[in-house]
Amino acid sequence: MAQAVEKKMGDIGGTEGQRDIAGKDREGQNTTMEDYFLALFLAGDRIIAEIAKILEPEDFLGERQRLFWGKIRDIINRLQPKNTAKIIGSLPKDFNDFVDQLSLINISPAFSEEELWAQETFQVGRRIKRKSLARQLLQISDSLKEAQRKKDNDKILMLTTKFNKLSEKLREVREIT
Repeated sequence: MAQAVEKKMGDIGGTEGQRDIAGKDREGQNTTMEDYFLALFLAGDRIIAEIAKILEPEDFLGERQRLFWGKIRDIINRLQPKNTAKIIGSLPKDFNDFVDQLSLINISPAFSEEELWAQETFQVGRRIKRKSLARQLLQISDSLKEAQRKKDNDKILMLTTKFNKLSEKLREVREIT
């Protein structure tokens, strides 16, 4: 079973984390996929509510990105703003420096066209979600190997069920367009 889990991990893009955006911000600092997503999200004029429903704060590796996205989701759910300016205006002041850093991230001028921007934002958000699910599957795989080593059949059954549910969730995320 553990070998099947490892094969599944390879099929979904590995577990190298969220640091595979090879971009730089205007000051030459490396940009993570999470930062790129947040910069894209804030660069648009409207809110993509679907991505806010799919992407959870726990999907982010970076602590400040996780906290920031959690606050954005809270604002979206509580205030239901129509544009990102309302979100930015509703953020606590301690996020000002982070918002400033995000504004320095180079975003292609092509994304000034709303449809392209929305498509890119959604795709990057889905990618973060897929990688998060892959990390969770890897953790289950490690626990499953340990349970198999100890011959703990109850735990094996529980972990296999959990693995199957996460695999189904991953399939659903892949199918969302």
